[in-house]
Amino acid sequence: VLCGHEHFYARAIDKKNPRPMYFICGNSGSDEHYNCNAHPLDPTRFEFKCDNVHFGAIKVKVTANKAIFEYYAVEEPNSPQDVYVISK
Repeated sequence: VLCGHEHFYARAIDKKNPRPMYFICGNSGSDEHYNCNAHPLDPTRFEFKCDNVHFGAIKVKVTANKAIFEYYAVEEPNSPQDVYVISK
């Protein structure tokens, strides 16, 4: 699932089946309404990478053999803060 709207960036991976299930990117850089703990997924089952401090965006590059998900914070536009690759 790739979605936005929440006030943070998050990548959730099922620990039993280690592949991403959710990429959430709608981070406004404010945890006034929601933060990295504002999700219904069980933390004993899912691993999370989360950022609710910075403004940011996800850049997705897709080739014939892989999809590369790169999360960038506005303050560091030349270096991704998180990278995840799905290979064919």
